[in-house]
Amino acid sequence: MDQRLAAAFDAALACGHLVFTPSTVVAVHAGRIAFQVRFAPSLAKKPTKPVPQPQPSADATRNHSFNNPFLSPEPELLVDASLLPLHNILLNKFSIVKGHALITTKHWESQSEPLSPSDMAAAFIFLHATSPATPHLAFFNCGPLSGASVPHKHLQFIPVPAQEGGIPIQPLLDAHAPSVPHWLPTRVPGLPFLHRAAFFPSGVASDDPRLHTAYMRLVVDAFSAVGVDFHATLNADPAALRALHADSIDATLCPKKEMSYNVIFTRTWMVLVPRRAEAGSVSGVSVNSVGFAGMVLVKSEEQLNAFKSTGQDGGSRLAELLAEVAYPSDSSLTNSAEGHL
Repeated sequence: MDQRLAAAFDAALACGHLVFTPSTVVAVHAGRIAFQVRFAPSLAKKPTKPVPQPQPSADATRNHSFNNPFLSPEPELLVDASLLPLHNILLNKFSIVKGHALITTKHWESQSEPLSPSDMAAAFIFLHATSPATPHLAFFNCGPLSGASVPHKHLQFIPVPAQEGGIPIQPLLDAHAPSVPHWLPTRVPGLPFLHRAAFFPSGVASDDPRLHTAYMRLVVDAFSAVGVDFHATLNADPAALRALHADSIDATLCPKKEMSYNVIFTRTWMVLVPRRAEAGSVSGVSVNSVGFAGMVLVKSEEQLNAFKSTGQDGGSRLAELLAEVAYPSDSSLTNSAEGHL
């Protein structure tokens, strides 16, 4: 899979169907995490608001076919349409990391719907198809405040080679893993934001039903920690969610709330983070899933220098940003697996 992704990336870039933005990575130490702050100043030159487009017809909106890059993907970005029965493997058209791949559902599903067992199996089939020499980080931005840019359901994958720093939060996970059982929700000491995590045995099969069960436990447990019954949210009601997105019900009259969260995972662990904002109120930096893995994108020297400095009470501005867009860590509570469902 690594070779196919690399070849497809080079070909798509050469023919102009893929846009790659160069960047530099600056290490910023905060607490027990060596954050990777990726500086891409050329992104600051691009407009932050989309160019106005003609409004879609009601039929196009209901069918989710208007301006949807995933229903009919560009052939130059399509890496594989047959490995996964319900999903396509694509390249990310706007890449900052080489080899950035997507798994998209072949038919319309909302990005606010929970991952299904088939989504989880597809993700692990992809992870198992990549070389262990070049680990990949999988992530899912769910809901309007999660940093998702396309409302069609998709998971994302980026290579995180050890020689380039790996995953910044990996040492914290490695230190905690031996002390907790597999599959059950836990909290990882040192992560400066509210989260729930689970660990998986090495070599877990892609179709192991415990993967999806563990994911749903994390969703429910994490939202319970912020006082939300996930089963009562709009996300847990796909029919109502799809009706809302198709404008067939009035959002102001919908009794259920659409929640947002981020999921990051590898072959052996998963971390889920509930969200309450997309961007920091002071820095203006938008955060998606990889921010909670310790990788943050900035577009200006001002933002970069701000994260190198200390924040309120002498703490890290990076840690403050993550706690602001998510929730402050609840590490003062009893560390679960006691809190599992």
